[in-house]
Amino acid sequence: MRVLFVCSGNICRSAMAEAFLRRALEEHSIAGDVRSVGFAKAGLPSPPDTIEAMRRHGLDITGHRSQSISVPALDGADLVLAMTGRHVREAVVMSPGARDRIWGFGELVRLGEEHGGRRGAPVQDWLSLLAPHRQAPLSLDDVEDPHGRASKVHRRVADQVLDLTTRLVTLMWDPVT
Repeated sequence: MRVLFVCSGNICRSAMAEAFLRRALEEHSIAGDVRSVGFAKAGLPSPPDTIEAMRRHGLDITGHRSQSISVPALDGADLVLAMTGRHVREAVVMSPGARDRIWGFGELVRLGEEHGGRRGAPVQDWLSLLAPHRQAPLSLDDVEDPHGRASKVHRRVADQVLDLTTRLVTLMWDPVT
């Protein structure tokens, strides 16, 4: 399973999600390749407030450097999870063939909880079952961008991303959901 998280700069939200999902998969002994990218330039570190918010959750992302989104990255992922509806739209424009695998992070979790988890089915089969319930991306599913904001916003976003990641793991890898 190859999961790719997408946000604007790949220094806050998607970096958080990558770290949280990597840890969750390791804790559950689940094989997976987790990466993150953004629409901004590559090589940038996460801001200190993001690093501190993640440290509060027991994760050190000081070595993270942003990666730029690319068609090969989108095409190579089994599941692409974007932080906002705008990111979904921009990723689909870049790689229309990956449309069925590009979802809003909050959207996928919400629809999975409403319509049922994967239950061991192939990921693409599960996404196909959820696809008829997709709407134009809803802003309620967006993960707020903390970049340039107060440290409490970074902490709140880290809490939200952790919550979404925990729920995603239950939906995708717990056979009873």
